[in-house]
Amino acid sequence: MPRDDLNDPIGYDAGDARGDHANDVSKKSSLETLGGFRNLPWRIIALCSLGALVVGLVSFLVATDDGLGGEPYAVARLQRPAPAALPVPKRPSANNPDTTGSIGVTDLSGDDDEMQSGVRVLRPTSNAAPGSTTVLSNGAIILKVPDSAKTITPEAPAEPDRRLTEKSRYGLLPRIAADGARPADVYAGKLPSSARLSRNLPKIAIVIGGMGISELATEVALSKLPAEVTLGFAPFGSDLETQVSRARGLGHEIVLQAPMEGYGPEGMSEEMQRRTLSGTDAAQSVDRLRWQMGRYTGYSGVMNFLGARFLASEAAVSPVLKEISARGLYWLDDGSAPQSVSLPAANAAGLPARRADVVLDGSPKSDAVDAALKRLETIAKAKGSAIGVASGLPEVVDRISTYTRNMPEHGVILVPLNTLMAAPGSGLSQR
Repeated sequence: MPRDDLNDPIGYDAGDARGDHANDVSKKSSLETLGGFRNLPWRIIALCSLGALVVGLVSFLVATDDGLGGEPYAVARLQRPAPAALPVPKRPSANNPDTTGSIGVTDLSGDDDEMQSGVRVLRPTSNAAPGSTTVLSNGAIILKVPDSAKTITPEAPAEPDRRLTEKSRYGLLPRIAADGARPADVYAGKLPSSARLSRNLPKIAIVIGGMGISELATEVALSKLPAEVTLGFAPFGSDLETQVSRARGLGHEIVLQAPMEGYGPEGMSEEMQRRTLSGTDAAQSVDRLRWQMGRYTGYSGVMNFLGARFLASEAAVSPVLKEISARGLYWLDDGSAPQSVSLPAANAAGLPARRADVVLDGSPKSDAVDAALKRLETIAKAKGSAIGVASGLPEVVDRISTYTRNMPEHGVILVPLNTLMAAPGSGLSQR
């Protein structure tokens, strides 16, 4: 553009002082502005901005009730499925047999998938006589709840009564409580209501011993035997307190099997022999008995484990039975020692006691248990009661389990052992 002398006086060009001065002023203003920005409290501004962002986000989530940050989603109602049919215990209680013949129903309790609930499901039969299924009209189902504690609370552990325990160097020992309560009574098995109603029927008590030594054999017995069967736990084995507590929770009465000296080692380990009651040293025998008693709690009485030599000596057995009596228990002689003098000694010690009538697995023959059970039944009918003892071998447990299911059909009832314990001097203890 040509110079305009009016607007662009002579002596000034594009780089004249005026232009330089304007440029300097502009640069100074920019630097001052930049310096001002640099001097601002940027950290505080950043924290305030972040806080505002968080507050805004939380407010959005609260206002929208959306925990997915705005992502699309769908809501569906879940319907709870209808409850499955109540399962059926594999075995009925010994004193609650199946009486379906009179009402035309079929018991499906043999189904392995239907067990352990304590409820038996009885369904109509297809060949029921007219009028016999009135209570099952319109497809109704009878639910029969047995009064056996075993099927009602199948896994409830039973804690020991602290009134009945005494601390010792061997653990907790049984004792008579300050209020007079005795372990024999407090830990006794419960008599089922059906047995109380049939009190005039002959009574049978069955004791299965050897529990606790084999975990598998113990589990088989607990799963197959009704609660009225009394279980004997030896003081050898692992986790005895837990196993005994579980057995009591299933309703079983418990007896302590006290190892006693026989006429030979009889398969005992060195440890078992060291803990076995033997000889005529009364103090040693009582001390060993206390070790056995301290292995677990919750038993009502004591029975011998072997012991033919020991039980034949009054000098050996009397101090032991006095100790058992002083601790509020009862005594069961398992009947395996023909020369046993334990019952007269128990009577002298004021100890409730009985002797077993039949050793149920005393013969190796396959059908010997069935024959022994029949003999036990005959004795019960003749005397009013009878006691049978057996080992916890699975095949023996199977036979006894089958028998107990049909006992009411034979005119006898199964009861816990304490029900048949005789008071001293009654005469019953001599059987």
